[in-house]
Amino acid sequence: MQTVTIELPEPLYRFARQVAEVTKQPLEAILRDSIAHMLPPLDDVPPEEAIDLAKLASFDDAALWREACATMTAAEQAEIHELLDRQGAGELTSSGHARLRGLLDTYGRLPVRKAHAYLLRPRRGYRAPKPCQSVVPTLSTTARNSLRIMAVAPQIAISGPRR
Repeated sequence: MQTVTIELPEPLYRFARQVAEVTKQPLEAILRDSIAHMLPPLDDVPPEEAIDLAKLASFDDAALWREACATMTAAEQAEIHELLDRQGAGELTSSGHARLRGLLDTYGRLPVRKAHAYLLRPRRGYRAPKPCQSVVPTLSTTARNSLRIMAVAPQIAISGPRR
């Protein structure tokens, strides 16, 4: 456990103290729980990805929504399919393999980023977000088999009004 000293605006301090009194909990527990609620844990993702996801917390609402609705471009999707076809035919060069790995890495991280963005929005006081107009691309059965991909995460689609 680490000790941190912060200055709170008087109205925020009074509100936190009032919540502590009403719930019969220490003020420190109320503040600790509030911070923990606003910052989702990232200890189950690789360190480099955790850094990337942590940056989402600093995005403004519009940028966070763009992340929640992000998709790979049609050109990237087409390139993945083309590279997978070449790989299946045994015609993929070493630079093609590197490009394919990079695109598939992007493809694999996209649902995690989207889910994290969806997770952060309600923590900012938004109710269930409106659905995105775009869809996370899915790879064909042939592509999945050639890469031995066992599962592809679907798009998270939650509907409801924005606060």
